Amino acid sequence: MDLETELKKCKKNLLILQEEYIKLQKSCNRKKSIIDNNIAVEILDYINECNNLTETARKFYCDPEELFESIPYWDDCNERLYGLEDYSFYKNKIEGRSKVD
Repeated sequence: MDLETELKKCKKNLLILQEEYIKLQKSCNRKKSIIDNNIAVEILDYINECNNLTETARKFYCDPEELFESIPYWDDCNERLYGLEDYSFYKNKIEGRSKVD
């Protein structure tokens, strides 16, 4: 492989990594906002009432997949997730994506 081709490949990879960094930074900022605003408790209370991750995410303007992954950290276990109406949907969606990555 010549240097010019290698440089193009590196530039393309850099752009991909920059986009991923921006996405992760936004995700981190959203999670920090949730923690800083102490609405994690409100989210957990609401999810107990409605028993639906999608509805909870909609109410609190969160990404349901991020909530799915955050709840075990806030709650110190996964048990709250198991009983959700849409638990299987997000479990399959996230695990399926992880297997592809």
